[in-house]
Amino acid sequence: MDKNQKKSRKKNSLESETKSNKFTEEPNKPDDALPSTSTVEAPDSSMKEKFSDPSKPKRPSDTPISTTPKKVKRELYGELGVSPSKSKSSEFIGYVIGVSAARKSTTSGNSYFDIEFQTGENETKQIRVMVTKDYAPTQRSLYFRLKNQAQASKIKNISMSPDSGTYFINRCSSVENCFPHECQFSCKITEHKTSKISEILNCNEGIFTVNGKFLWNENEVRSPSSCSQSIRDGNLLDEAASIPVSIWEEHFPEIKDGSFYKFTNLKLRQFGGATLSTQRFTEISEVKAFTVCELTPKFNVICCPAILNCDLNIYPVCNNVQCKRKLNIPAGATIVSCGNCQRKLLVKNATVDINCAVQLEEIDESVQNVTVFRKPLEELFGKDLLKTALSDANPLCEKILSLQNHDFYRAKRGIVVIKIQKHTNEE
Repeated sequence: MDKNQKKSRKKNSLESETKSNKFTEEPNKPDDALPSTSTVEAPDSSMKEKFSDPSKPKRPSDTPISTTPKKVKRELYGELGVSPSKSKSSEFIGYVIGVSAARKSTTSGNSYFDIEFQTGENETKQIRVMVTKDYAPTQRSLYFRLKNQAQASKIKNISMSPDSGTYFINRCSSVENCFPHECQFSCKITEHKTSKISEILNCNEGIFTVNGKFLWNENEVRSPSSCSQSIRDGNLLDEAASIPVSIWEEHFPEIKDGSFYKFTNLKLRQFGGATLSTQRFTEISEVKAFTVCELTPKFNVICCPAILNCDLNIYPVCNNVQCKRKLNIPAGATIVSCGNCQRKLLVKNATVDINCAVQLEEIDESVQNVTVFRKPLEELFGKDLLKTALSDANPLCEKILSLQNHDFYRAKRGIVVIKIQKHTNEE
């Protein structure tokens, strides 16, 4: 190798080292002044250490920048029931002061219950908890414990539906105990005073807690047209009195006939007399048995009235055995949808029912309007009355109008007749 070739190689090596030194000591040089990454390779670590001063602290530009976010350990599991793009996440600190009974959605079939959560001195929020098997923050027992202990708690990642404004707890939420200083207000939950039934009967309205023996009525479950839930009636007895109680479907599994219970948050309403009713945050717990009064049937009886007139109604009803609601069939229709259970059926397959609106005149000449349904009519005139009435209604109307010395037993509502019985004079 001649001298000229050695000089050329040495010159190229110095130029390469100079370029590398410029690259490491001028990191803030504009991007357009830097050589293309496709033609110039980044210097290795040995070259960088050679031209850097170890006495100087590393500049931020010398620290490698990662484009991927740092991984954070998750404390929560699952996904929101409402899409994150359509929901808003919240966090509440406060006290659980109410837990409702468990329900099942009629549309999705998912189980849920509601809690009443105190978030301020005079502020509460209603939060819906979607039940998930084996996931603690969605179990009712957790919230009962927090309520009974008056434990301050923090609920994280509560989703809110923007459409309905409902707050949800699901698999992406967590519940933690709080330190006293984290909650700036006191729990408003108080021990409910237990009332006697005789005291409740003297009130017009209110929310009450009462102990007693519960007895179901023999009547069937009824379904109000304004609600998707069914209702069944019963009676509650204590030492001195009894009162009718309407139980909503969500509380059916918690009650056994003839058992003793403590009912918390029963609502008193006046509808055909004083009646207690369960509501969303009613709590039912068993208590020890004690001596109660006898339940005496209270019938509203119209004794031996004169029957002024009647109006016999024969109408189609839904053939769903769990519904049996009256159908409104448009003229000429061959198929109809039930307004209660939403099932469709052929008009020709609809079943038929009957009732009779009757106007009665009592001994004091006061006039009462009542409705007699199929069951009392069949008990009085036989089970073939509907078949007879379909061909000719006049004979049945004549039998009703000709009744004499019969007592009409009305339900507590005061309008519906539950029994018609021939009057017997007691000597």
